[in-house]
Amino acid sequence: YDIFEHIDLLRKQVHTLQVYDATQAKMRYAESMNANLPEISMETMYLKDARHPEIVQGVVPITVHLEKTQKGLFISGPNTGGKTVTLKTIGLIHLMAQAGLFVPASKASKVMIFDHILADIGDQQSIEHNLSTFSSHLKRNQAMLEIANPHTLLLIDEIGSGTDPQEGVAIAEALLETYESKGSMFVVTTHYQTLKQYAIKKDYMIASVAFDQVSLQPTYHIDYGIAGSSHAFDIATRLNISPEVIQLAKKYYASLQTDAERLLKRLEIKEKELLKEAKNLEETKLEISRIKAQYEKQLQLFEKEKEYNLKKLTQEYETDLKEKQSNIDTLLKELKALKQIPISTYAALKQK
Repeated sequence: YDIFEHIDLLRKQVHTLQVYDATQAKMRYAESMNANLPEISMETMYLKDARHPEIVQGVVPITVHLEKTQKGLFISGPNTGGKTVTLKTIGLIHLMAQAGLFVPASKASKVMIFDHILADIGDQQSIEHNLSTFSSHLKRNQAMLEIANPHTLLLIDEIGSGTDPQEGVAIAEALLETYESKGSMFVVTTHYQTLKQYAIKKDYMIASVAFDQVSLQPTYHIDYGIAGSSHAFDIATRLNISPEVIQLAKKYYASLQTDAERLLKRLEIKEKELLKEAKNLEETKLEISRIKAQYEKQLQLFEKEKEYNLKKLTQEYETDLKEKQSNIDTLLKELKALKQIPISTYAALKQK
């Protein structure tokens, strides 16, 4: 009975404890993953050095940026290169931010606020419901189409896959056109060359998960401005597939390539060369800045030393001058005392 009399106060105290407990849990979680508070932006998604929150060891930070005006980001590149993980990282970080959590990314990161974050990631084929991989993708995209609005982020892995490539590309383009008409933003992954060309034509942001041609391993970094190759032949080589099979596959591939695909490949190589040159220029710029800063520091030290030496020399000169003046005064006084010079001459010399 005594407790019931204070039930309202107890409820308020329990609620307060819940708030404090949740806040402390968020703080400890943030500390455990070295998370930071991102900036909220209406126009820019910029995840700098972002990490998947569930990957603890061996994670390679990625940087993702997309302007609302660009609508979409196309990510291509080899399998196991990190495309799917990138999609999941983007979605999870935005959900964490909207739940009031710090995010595993740099303090310079910017997140956007969405009404819906919708994903088509993974294979949802079902024997029980007679769904193939392609069918499951279509059903999920239909559900996403019904929800999508100007405040929606769509994350779609391998869009248009699971069926005839030409038909799959056509459906993918139609879906993206519809999503764009609804004002939604999207991040998609693809291996299809035709979709890469479509992204370039539509002026979407394009990017590729990087691949080391020497080690034949993905680096898990993202290069922007490049529609990357799937590197199927390189991966086959790494997996010790017969060289004869690989050479035969390359022969067939060359006969299947269109002029547009060859052009895209040359553009990709040229883009990589330009990015390498840009990186070298940036390193040169940093080196020049470093040398300039070092020169300015040495100049400041020189100026300080010069000022100090000049002041020191001036003081020494003034001291010496005063000492000589004092000696002259003493000598004149002695001469005057001995009456060796007239008083008028003494006065004139003293003035000098």
